[in-house]
Order: sequence, then C-alpha cells, then structure tokens
Amino acid sequence: MANIKVVELIEGECKQISFTIKDDSGNLVDVSQAVFNLFGKTSLGVSTKLFEKDDGDFDHSNGVNGIVSVVLNSNDLNFSGNAYCVLTTTIESGVDMDRYIFKLSLEEV
Repeated sequence: MANIKVVELIEGECKQISFTIKDDSGNLVDVSQAVFNLFGKTSLGVSTKLFEKDDGDFDHSNGVNGIVSVVLNSNDLNFSGNAYCVLTTTIESGVDMDRYIFKLSLEEV
C-alpha cells in the first residue's frame, strides 16, 4: 500500500480537515462542483463505518482553488484507536472518481 498520511486527533474533539486537490502535474483542480464523501473504518476490509460525511457536510467555498474542508465533530470522533479514512470525489457526473486514503489516530483524553 502507498504511504498513508496519519492525522492525529484527540478522541471526541471537533476538528476541521481541509483537502487540497491537485492533478498529476501538481496543478490545483477546480472542485467547486465536485461531489465528496468521507468515511472512516477500523480497517479498509470491513463494511461497518465508524462515521461518514456526505457532500452536504463539505465546505466548497474555496473549491475553485482546489480546496474543500469538512468538520469532524465529537460524535464522529467518539472512538479511540485508529480509523482508516477514505475520501472519494467525483469531479464530473459519473466520471473521474478518485479515492484518497489517510489514517486517523485518536488518543483517549
């Protein structure tokens, strides 16, 4: 598996996470009309999700510059340990589906 970025958070905290979307050449991609989904699981191979954020939960206000953000609230982060998170985006309807995977590491307070 590719090098997975680790985001460290405190269990139950509220955190905004921003994503900058670039193409293969490193150019920012206009994602103002893209559709996003983010979910977390204890393992990529399981079907049960710890939390999920649909497109309506994302802030697209800076999408023309390739940046979107989403808030993970205390209910989303009400677990300890690790979660593998998958961000999916569809740039055009039914086309250009990409997946970005990162790991959340939650510490108990």
